[in-house]
Amino acid sequence: GSSSTVTNPSGTVTRTFNAPNSGTRSISVVVTDSRGLTNSNTSQGSIVVYSYQPPNITKYNVYRSDLSGNPVEDSTRVAVDRAVSIHTIGNQNRVRYRLSRRERGLTTWTVITNWTSYATSSTGLTTHTTYALDKSWEFRIEFQDYLRTTISIADVPSESVTMSWGVLGVGVGKIWEHGALDIRGDLFLEGNLKGGRNDIRLDFYSNTTALNSRTWFEMWQTVNADGSPAGDRVGEFTFGAGHFAWRTGSTDTATGTERMVLDNTSLTVNGRIQSTPSGGVSLNGSSYADYGVLIANVISTATVYVDVDKNTNGFRIRKHSGGQAYANIMTLSPSGDFSVTGNKNVIQETPTYGKRLMNALETPDSRFVTYMEMILPVGTHTIPIEPMFAETISEFFVVPHVQFGGDVKLLSKTDTSFTVEVTGDETDVVIEVNGRRVGFEDQYMEPIRDPDQEILVQGITNIKVTGIKGGDANE
Repeated sequence: GSSSTVTNPSGTVTRTFNAPNSGTRSISVVVTDSRGLTNSNTSQGSIVVYSYQPPNITKYNVYRSDLSGNPVEDSTRVAVDRAVSIHTIGNQNRVRYRLSRRERGLTTWTVITNWTSYATSSTGLTTHTTYALDKSWEFRIEFQDYLRTTISIADVPSESVTMSWGVLGVGVGKIWEHGALDIRGDLFLEGNLKGGRNDIRLDFYSNTTALNSRTWFEMWQTVNADGSPAGDRVGEFTFGAGHFAWRTGSTDTATGTERMVLDNTSLTVNGRIQSTPSGGVSLNGSSYADYGVLIANVISTATVYVDVDKNTNGFRIRKHSGGQAYANIMTLSPSGDFSVTGNKNVIQETPTYGKRLMNALETPDSRFVTYMEMILPVGTHTIPIEPMFAETISEFFVVPHVQFGGDVKLLSKTDTSFTVEVTGDETDVVIEVNGRRVGFEDQYMEPIRDPDQEILVQGITNIKVTGIKGGDANE
């Protein structure tokens, strides 16, 4: 249930509660005075909470008909067949409706049937006149209960005829209403379709002999906007069996101008994918490689993009900010050399501290290492392992590296600490804790799949490459 507290009330107190679901509810009132004395009372009756949804239109059909509501295509009478369901809310809710119409293309609605009286239901069939055969109409019905209104709109087409002639055009399958050619129904075309002006034109073709381009749209522009020559076809879309392609420029040379291909297995882009949001940085083709993905304004005012270096064919992520030079954030060469300007971290999950970034040594197996530098007096010392680091390793060893002073000997270790003995003199020592990474204990110099080039993602972020990994020696 829910509760509410009123402090220092006077007169009548009104409170509102939210009911999470329907059902019967009782109300209890507890009054406490300034001395801490209380008195309570539970209402003698109960409150019933009902579920509610707006009116649901279960049927709404509008069509040309005779007086009895039977469908007739060439009638000026229109039938409206309606049905709606409502939540009765304990037999307290009621519903009414209003019907309006307008000629298609106009904006103003004319009411046919104004709001009816509220009733327990609103189901029935009515007919209305007169609606010209050479026009199309829209009918809007509104069902309203005591709380909400639901609206639906249906169309009534003009008369169905094989062909009609209007003042400015021809209708096919209907009375002409708009344009030079007004068609209702499916259009089957054997041949080609050409549209537009003489200098800028869109052509539609079909080709039953070419598997990958059975259908295509061609865009022609024989002159530029300033009247200068522009060649012939400026591009085309082709559609085929599991094949979609977009070509630019003169399309006579086919593959040389194919910019994007989508088939059953992949999406291939011959060029760069560029996104420049409003107010973003716009770069020209000479500013970065010919092939790649540009992401503008990702990091503050910087521009970040992923591309292929057109000089080395290597993969890279680059950044540009203001007047600064373009800088590589990450590069991967075709030979497998991988370099970054920052750390190459792995993400290690810990039970207590969540996901943490770790820096790993370049070792045959997967390990994490930490170093603790301290000055220890002569005697026995139990040293705890930093708890967050302890959760990232399983098997581990401890190595004291004496800088100067006496000797340090490891006596014992546990999962969370180790004990050393210092003899001879006070000693400055660096203690190395070297452990196998949790979850990767069985990995040791795994083979790669491709001896020439590969980035293999394993575990969380275990990156394997052939070649030299430049930058920080972090993994």
